[in-house]
Amino acid sequence: MRQWGYTPLMFAAFTGDVTAARLLIKAGADVNLQAHDIEDTALHHAVRAPLNAVEFTELLLSVGARVDLKDVWQRTALDVALESNSPDCAALLRDQGAMASTLEEPHTIEWPQDDGASLDELSPELVVYRFVTEMSEWETSAHAALAQDLNLMPQLLTQGDRIVEKYAVQADRMAQGSIGSPPRYSPEQRLVSVDARKTLAEVVLRDSREMHRDQELRFHLRRTEYGWRLDKVQERGPLDHGKWQRGWL
Repeated sequence: MRQWGYTPLMFAAFTGDVTAARLLIKAGADVNLQAHDIEDTALHHAVRAPLNAVEFTELLLSVGARVDLKDVWQRTALDVALESNSPDCAALLRDQGAMASTLEEPHTIEWPQDDGASLDELSPELVVYRFVTEMSEWETSAHAALAQDLNLMPQLLTQGDRIVEKYAVQADRMAQGSIGSPPRYSPEQRLVSVDARKTLAEVVLRDSREMHRDQELRFHLRRTEYGWRLDKVQERGPLDHGKWQRGWL
């Protein structure tokens, strides 16, 4: 097993290399080993392989791949097949008795209606909503612009910093360091809780996007003379064991 927890069989499944998989299995590869970090198996990778997903899934099932093993997000291979729109793989798994996870989705709150009020008049959760929406639009467009011209990087990063200055309290902050895809913040992040006091507030979001699944963000806000403003953000994911880590803001 590689240092970061993935076996050669998992890498073969990730790319859909059935020929390599047959050789590895013949050499004694354990089809049910789970990765150290994400705890997924070769079967989790096979059902969403870009090539030969059905053939790879059939191969693993034929040599005893377990359909009940779950990753750190409590997903079985069937869950991954359904998320990845792989109905043929899902049918194969169900034939082997696989069941999708029955865990309930965490309780979430509807985002309040944004009636277009000025920033100074917004509630803490609407300040967060506008911030993540504007940051998402900026990072999405900036990523597309960089694909055309890398020399635009300094200009685009400055645009991101200005959005932060608009929504956050004045403080010395680390400059925006990267532009990625999918964006760091998104209006698809769901509202989990709001705790607003007289001068301080916390707003927690949970991410449901595939690459950020179950990542949580906790925004700390302060009431200033200009209304609610972001102070800092923390984040945590399934591998953080419940501990909040410092996020970028």
